[in-house]
Amino acid sequence: MSGKRNEWFYRGRVARAGFCRVSGACSGINQFDDLNQNLGSMAQFVSFSQHPSDPNTMLGGTQDNGSPATSQATTNPGWTNVLGGDGGYNAIDPIMSSNFYASNPDIPPEGLGIQLCSNGVFCNNAGFSYVVTSSGLDGDDGAFYFPYILDPGSKTSMLVGTCRVWRGPRTSGVFTAVSPNFDTLGAATCTGSEVNQLRGLAAAGKIDSNGSGTIYATTSGLGPVGGPAHSPAGGRVWVTTNASTGPATFVDATENGPQGNINPNQYPISGVAIDPSDALGNTAYVTVMGFTGGAGHLWKTINAGASWSDFTGNLPDSPANAVVAYAPISQVFVATDVGVFASPTAAPNWTELGPNPSTNQTGFLPNVAVTALAVFNRGGQQLLRASTYGRGMWQFNLVITPDFQFSVSNTPLTALVGQRHLSTAR
Repeated sequence: MSGKRNEWFYRGRVARAGFCRVSGACSGINQFDDLNQNLGSMAQFVSFSQHPSDPNTMLGGTQDNGSPATSQATTNPGWTNVLGGDGGYNAIDPIMSSNFYASNPDIPPEGLGIQLCSNGVFCNNAGFSYVVTSSGLDGDDGAFYFPYILDPGSKTSMLVGTCRVWRGPRTSGVFTAVSPNFDTLGAATCTGSEVNQLRGLAAAGKIDSNGSGTIYATTSGLGPVGGPAHSPAGGRVWVTTNASTGPATFVDATENGPQGNINPNQYPISGVAIDPSDALGNTAYVTVMGFTGGAGHLWKTINAGASWSDFTGNLPDSPANAVVAYAPISQVFVATDVGVFASPTAAPNWTELGPNPSTNQTGFLPNVAVTALAVFNRGGQQLLRASTYGRGMWQFNLVITPDFQFSVSNTPLTALVGQRHLSTAR
């Protein structure tokens, strides 16, 4: 296993083969649906993406096992591998949904590489071609699994994270660095050995021809094992609100907690999510990995990082890996090493998703880390999807489905005041 891949294990995590959490019961009703089918129950997902309007179409990236896709996620999930090799971050274009993006780390001679195929679930190795490589990023390399997103403020651009943030066209072309090297704070090429490699990206806010104006970038860190005294400090949050007009001014927002540093142990700041109800992108959440000992696993800002509030609340002291804010029901969901938790966005009050509330039992997700979250919301369906590092893909229905149906046999019915009619509920 390469040194970069060790980042998944430095916390003492192991992909355990148990089917139920030790605190749960295998005989209970699991409110998470298993989406694996022929995918293989031990799949180690790095990330996944969803079709903008079809709940059945999904794309993923799995360690050592390529980039699987399905067009039957909610019916008969038959996954096919659309790209081989180590599967990393990926994306489905919301404008041109047949455009699938997948990535492979450290592929010589390209180095860092993002590939595009325009055949959707019918993609294969031969259908992909490189649209971003290290050579197009001034030779930059990044984390073994480097993040990138399709800029939501543009129909044509994407953001790529190495040890700095790049923006350029989704279908290949010239990329421009919109941030400094977060390790040297200069313009030095990223070698892939930096402490402050990008871990998370999110964008929103004022839009111009270049794309979103507000960008959050979070970086990795060595944690206490590497020594909190490491310089430059790792595990940082960088924010700009003028990326659309450029050159962007990124501010290190990590020191703006109520007692100063929101990440004093320099754990990786693993994920970031902007609340979509805030059109300016000022409201966002970041997750902190590691066992913080009370230092906070989830932080919220309402002013683009100028200050933070600890949103950890009653979350367990366990690495937090990803977060998503869901505006229609004013909820925030966080993925941890011990399950998926939900809270109102107004104030932290966390409940583990999965258990039947009448049993007071904990959830029944497999006993492995949850790596990514996303919500599908279209056509009345509200589905929370969760990928795991060792037990594949799962789904939780956010819509409460009634356990009865109401039928009237003699329609139409006319009821006058004082009269009664019998109908059947089943």
